[in-house]
Amino acid sequence: MQVQKQEIRDRIINTAARLFIMNGYAGTSLKMIAEKCYISKSNFYRYFRSKEELYELLVSQARNNIMSLMNYYLGGDFTGKYSDKKIMEISAGITPVIYRYRQGMLIMLRAGEGRDYELIKAMVTKMFVAECPVENYDFKVRVVELLMTALSDIVMRYEEEEEIGEQITLLFLYHYKGLTGVRKDGK
Repeated sequence: MQVQKQEIRDRIINTAARLFIMNGYAGTSLKMIAEKCYISKSNFYRYFRSKEELYELLVSQARNNIMSLMNYYLGGDFTGKYSDKKIMEISAGITPVIYRYRQGMLIMLRAGEGRDYELIKAMVTKMFVAECPVENYDFKVRVVELLMTALSDIVMRYEEEEEIGEQITLLFLYHYKGLTGVRKDGK
């Protein structure tokens, strides 16, 4: 009986993370992961029961933490009260979580589909729809999709917590206040 090797397990995890970020969960097959790791599919199953188990390992902490924050920010202290101060507070709360769980966030955001992406999108939509003064719901949903794309781009491009925080703050100010909100902040 062959003993599991930590090096191979780590290679599977790191390779799957890169492929999930590049191709999304649905666009990444077990065969692709195994081939990039130079192992057989049957050897993959010595380390993980399924692609889903591997995905959960990579995103569960990010999902749990971001969902807790989003639930908090959808509460009475924030909903309908998106002043500059509240926007800065939201940005300051979300930034460390995104930074700490950057890889998991990228996997969820870069997919552009799937239950985690849709869950985050639904929560962001709930926040935005209540605040957006435009009546057209389809327009509101398109704006949320742009926000999701921008957030994904920020997490992909920036690696330092301070840079991520600056970009997220600007994005949120713009999202809720428009260009005048960004200009008022002076950045």
